[in-house]
Amino acid sequence: MNRTLKVILWLLFAIAIVAGGIFFRYSYRNALGKQIEVSFVNQKSHFFDNDAIKSMIIKVTDSIHLKKIKEIDLKKIEKDLIQSPFIQNADVYFSLQRNLMVKIKEYEPVIKVMDSRQKKYYLNKDGTFIPPKKGISINVPIVYGNITSPNKLDSLMRYNTNISSLENSQVLKDIFLVYLSVKKNKFVDSQINHIYINKKQEFELIPTIGRHVFLLGDVSHLKDKITKIGIFYHQILKNNGWNKYKVINLKYNHQIVCEKSS
Repeated sequence: MNRTLKVILWLLFAIAIVAGGIFFRYSYRNALGKQIEVSFVNQKSHFFDNDAIKSMIIKVTDSIHLKKIKEIDLKKIEKDLIQSPFIQNADVYFSLQRNLMVKIKEYEPVIKVMDSRQKKYYLNKDGTFIPPKKGISINVPIVYGNITSPNKLDSLMRYNTNISSLENSQVLKDIFLVYLSVKKNKFVDSQINHIYINKKQEFELIPTIGRHVFLLGDVSHLKDKITKIGIFYHQILKNNGWNKYKVINLKYNHQIVCEKSS
């Protein structure tokens, strides 16, 4: 086979590939969508199930079964989905089988705050406000007591504002700091159920088991204070029983002051 013929055959092959690609793209874009497949990036979805996400998409598109793929605005679907204060990110695309693939990342609540006015909201793992959702209760540690929430709280929740951007909400920043410090200590994290802020604006940690409370005071020397909780369980409680103490004062450096139950 001479050189010229080889070149011609390769050109014909290339043209066929390009033409085939154009034809496939044209026929694919003009075909009707089939079904919606929803998946969640989170290990566990908290606010929505598959059917709820599908319903939201159908409201935007009317029905993917009656529209050509090229007529469905994927970016608009993503934009509409993340308008929800519970959805952090949405990735929407069509598969080769013409199924609409929807990957949802919800905000991940790590603590629930109940302020002094009984207003309730969640904080995401990065300190972002998340509103409560009617009919849904998420099993996370609760922070309650003498907490003054910032002004325009509803707006902060609706737009997923981060506490780091707020100027006059030191109490929330301290709450989140205490949460992070507890979370870093796996043993203590497994013991603590609630966080209470008393009238003196001091932090009290309430364990899952037992009638005692841990008085942290302010957020200074948090790492040392959290470490002392482990010492209390492994050394003091082990030798004295669960009901001997009611307040475990951790405010003082290098000390654990235990107040006995009456």
